[in-house]
Amino acid sequence: MSPNYLKVNVGLLVKLEQPEDMLAERIMSEQAVARMLALESNPRNHAILSLLYHTGLRAQELCSLQWRHVQPREESGQLAVFGKGKKTRFVLLDEET
Repeated sequence: MSPNYLKVNVGLLVKLEQPEDMLAERIMSEQAVARMLALESNPRNHAILSLLYHTGLRAQELCSLQWRHVQPREESGQLAVFGKGKKTRFVLLDEET
């Protein structure tokens, strides 16, 4: 063993606190989302907010969408979404979206 290394792992004695799960605090209520959509007067911003809410897309996934990723399906459509880890998933769109 090199003379510059410790023989014992002193980090094993340190107890780290687990961070709190804050996910529930970040989720907006349906009423808050409806109010936000109702107050947005810009059609572009309204469409973006609606798409994010109804599809669950991440912001980066939305920003990387292109028209060729939109596929028609009966009375609605679907999106080919390229997400984390370079994985492709398909998101169904309803009539409202």
